[in-house]
Amino acid sequence: MQIIIALAVNWTLALSNRERDSACRRVARTIYLGSAPTLRAANRGLEDRRIKLGCVQPGESVSTFGDALRRLTDQATHLYIDNTRYWFSTQPSVTRLAQDRAEQIQQDTDKVWEEIIRRLRADKQRGEFAGVHMAPSSTSDVPDDNSVRLVVLAPQHPHKAKEDDTLALIQADEILNSKGASPRYCKCCCSWRRTLPS
Repeated sequence: MQIIIALAVNWTLALSNRERDSACRRVARTIYLGSAPTLRAANRGLEDRRIKLGCVQPGESVSTFGDALRRLTDQATHLYIDNTRYWFSTQPSVTRLAQDRAEQIQQDTDKVWEEIIRRLRADKQRGEFAGVHMAPSSTSDVPDDNSVRLVVLAPQHPHKAKEDDTLALIQADEILNSKGASPRYCKCCCSWRRTLPS
């Protein structure tokens, strides 16, 4: 009995995926055929209600094609949108290019972290502090003396509110208690606080 129910559920999911893909194809076809004559016009493209009107057949739900239109706007590279008007172009849309570049950056976090650290280190203002240490690579980068210093941890050491074992807290504890391989002697001058919300 459980196998029959599982097969029925899988068949229903496959059917709903096929229906969604079919709806996306019909929406894309409607936009392409309907917006081609308006490509050089002042008001390019088709309005969303006309797209739905061009897709829906008797007995079908209009909302299926509204969902398909939203899926296309999220995924189609050459689909342009201006308020409620949609059209295809030979150039990829700026929004899609920005999404693609953001995904590339998210995949290469090391370069992002290096750029953040480079920009932090470029700021030479130290305010009232005797020294500012941006993203120290080790505990020996922070001197052990009686002066007040600001230490900004690298983005590789994030902190989350209300958690006691984050990488930021571990790194801060290491910096406060040791300088390289030796213990820190001026502990009475050391204190820290969380300044950025997570």
